[in-house]
Amino acid sequence: MLFSQQKKRVLFVLKLPPPYGGGEIAQQYIYHVLKKEHHFLLFRRKSHSKARQGRLSPANLLFGLAMIVRVLAACVVRRPKVVFIWLPKDLPAFMRTVFLSSILRLFGIKVIGDLHGMGFDFLQRRAQKWYYRRSINVFSAIRVLSPKIGERIRDSGFHNKIVPIDNGILAPRYMKVRTSLFEQPLRLLYLGAISESKGFLRVLDLLKALRRLNVRFSLNVVGEWTTQQFHQHARQVIRDYQLEYSISFLGVKVENEKWKILWKSHLLLHFSDWDGQPLTIIEAMAAGVPTIATPVGAIDEMIEHNVDGFLIDRVDQAVHIIMEMLAGRIEYDAISTSARQTFERRFMLEKYIHNIDKLVRVYDHATSDSVSENR
Repeated sequence: MLFSQQKKRVLFVLKLPPPYGGGEIAQQYIYHVLKKEHHFLLFRRKSHSKARQGRLSPANLLFGLAMIVRVLAACVVRRPKVVFIWLPKDLPAFMRTVFLSSILRLFGIKVIGDLHGMGFDFLQRRAQKWYYRRSINVFSAIRVLSPKIGERIRDSGFHNKIVPIDNGILAPRYMKVRTSLFEQPLRLLYLGAISESKGFLRVLDLLKALRRLNVRFSLNVVGEWTTQQFHQHARQVIRDYQLEYSISFLGVKVENEKWKILWKSHLLLHFSDWDGQPLTIIEAMAAGVPTIATPVGAIDEMIEHNVDGFLIDRVDQAVHIIMEMLAGRIEYDAISTSARQTFERRFMLEKYIHNIDKLVRVYDHATSDSVSENR
């Protein structure tokens, strides 16, 4: 680590769980490891959920106003040179953060945005793109999850520094000694927000196809529904496919409860349309659980197909991979071992925190080193 006894000149403005999304969990790691080295201002909404994120509601407006006041007050008291803050992907919260960052710049404070995702959800309409291009460069730098995402942000109109830094997690030591035969009944896992954009319906299509091939399986679903409407629709699909007795909805699980579920799983299914660098895939790698995933966001820069996991565009490709493993033509143990090795090489917590710490110190001019490559 680049820890030193110099005066604290960096303020981290972090959003902690709940909800238990990748960004919230990753920022919680930053706080726990670096809380003695820098100033921190934490935001935690105990009643918040994935379903409420991004909505233009009175509660969210009040939260945004309180956030602006608290950050400005903290900057008056702490007088930081650098503020590291999460970058929202929805337009109302993004506008709030841009407004706040513009004020901080007037006082000579450099603002580093932390983007967890493959981009900004709202860049579909012309007026919103115009606003984005006019405002995005209030940030001195943006930390992104991969070089490919960095190129996407560069092409969107951001002209300042882009720094790709891998996520990292802390995994239990017992994950290193996991052994599991790939045999029926298969223990499949869906981990994360339960929504159509995260590919849950495609997971159900996979289960339907496996059932037709007389493959025995069970699916554990860990996470929360994003909308009641999708919840009802998915439940109807499950009934239509006659999968009621093959799926267990376990709700949100954290810490040891989540690791125990991972430990018992054969495969993680991640068929998302839109994503960054999912912590769920990193957690699966740490447990030696191969992932079958769609190549969106940074996922195709995380997984090497047929080496430490699998990349697919269609459900039938996932069916083929599973049948090949059951037949022994794809060596499950080799994929599992390679996934764990990829975790140890790229996604250990120490490397992640080291690079985040180095990033803020570079912008504080506390060191002349550049942020090192993290791959």
